[in-house]
Amino acid sequence: YDWSLVEKHADIYRFAKSVIALRKAHPVFRRRKFFTGSDINGDRFPDIRWYNTDGRDATWSGVSRMLMLTLDGSKEEIGANRDDVDVLMMFNTHIRPNLFTLPLTPHGKAWQLVIDTSLPSPLDIHWPEQTINLPPSKKHYLVKPRSTVVLFSNW
Repeated sequence: YDWSLVEKHADIYRFAKSVIALRKAHPVFRRRKFFTGSDINGDRFPDIRWYNTDGRDATWSGVSRMLMLTLDGSKEEIGANRDDVDVLMMFNTHIRPNLFTLPLTPHGKAWQLVIDTSLPSPLDIHWPEQTINLPPSKKHYLVKPRSTVVLFSNW
């Protein structure tokens, strides 16, 4: 292996290392069972929910290069011994930016920016150092072309 490539591509290495650590730290990304789309614990939020960019349930009709989903981090939904964060992921594979309507957080907390792949390094990932709290009044997020955004909401 050519270890000089780690230095040459330090930004990608740092990002990948942070994403791996993020996954290891959060049981919401390491579920014991496959998603069902149902609400196991009765909190009115399914384990996974798919949305169109307008914040409504995904219709799966037509061609879209954008998608949004939430993951419920409650311990019953993820099969863990503790509650974890709720997650919102937005994907824009289009060549144009798009405004996504943010769904309400499952448990009434504010969304926090964790990853925005359109931002320059090292601002592309804010974990584990410091997530950025989005104001509760923020109803939309502009997702840049060909990028992914991940938000957390703590319990």
